Amino acid sequence: MSVVCRLASRRVTPQLIFYNKPDYLTLSRHVTLKAVPYKPPPEQDHDEHNLKLGRPQSPHLSIYAIQLTSTLSITHRMTGGVLAGYAFLLGGGALVLPDQISHYVDAIQLGSASLFTAKFILAFPFSYHFCNGIRHLIWDLGKFLNLQGVYTTGYAMLGSAVVMNIVLSAM
Repeated sequence: MSVVCRLASRRVTPQLIFYNKPDYLTLSRHVTLKAVPYKPPPEQDHDEHNLKLGRPQSPHLSIYAIQLTSTLSITHRMTGGVLAGYAFLLGGGALVLPDQISHYVDAIQLGSASLFTAKFILAFPFSYHFCNGIRHLIWDLGKFLNLQGVYTTGYAMLGSAVVMNIVLSAM
């Protein structure tokens, strides 16, 4: 930038016909820089830095209102991971264990209430992920994409997942 200003002053100044020009007519100014060694900033974490600057600390999750849409999305991802874990464990167990799965199911010997509860817990990821997958397929068709439709299908999906889970657990 200083080179541009010097060249501009050389072109403009002769046209002004000032041979002994005063300093206020030059377009560039001369600057002398003083070299100072780099001094690293003091070690402080993010919160200390913001407190030093007088910034308020954000309350973060304490003011966040839990939404149905984000909760259903997170749960859909988690149930998909659980189903992948089921497939990995059952497939690995089928390869490694010497007996068939019916032998191990018979060896557990649970009462009817605890057996229903165990089936309910094991079947929930499947029923939830299945019903929410159908909900997403409906969205892919372009249906229920407004806010009211998203909440309506969310509650309908939860109800159908619970009913499907109860039916699967009762078998």
